[in-house]
Amino acid sequence: MTCHIRLFLAGLVKAVNTAVDLIVAHFGTSRDPGVKAKLGNSSVSPNVGHLVLKYLCPAVRAVLEDGLKAFVLDVIIGQRKNMPWSVVEASTQL
Repeated sequence: MTCHIRLFLAGLVKAVNTAVDLIVAHFGTSRDPGVKAKLGNSSVSPNVGHLVLKYLCPAVRAVLEDGLKAFVLDVIIGQRKNMPWSVVEASTQL
């Protein structure tokens, strides 16, 4: 594996780690289970929604998009755009 690829992959992992650290820190502001439940409710605590949408979702999307082909050949429709959600669907099928 070349140095550039390793750095790129390390960047992907670091982005996910940063997002998780921020979310864990958000929930770590209290030890009370009732307060923690409120901290996870974005209507009560909008900061958690911001952390997930601004940091976690883009980081996970980048991981799923890494190496993803732009198009996939479908038997019925022909060529269709490949999406990160396709990776999720394919990985959850039996």
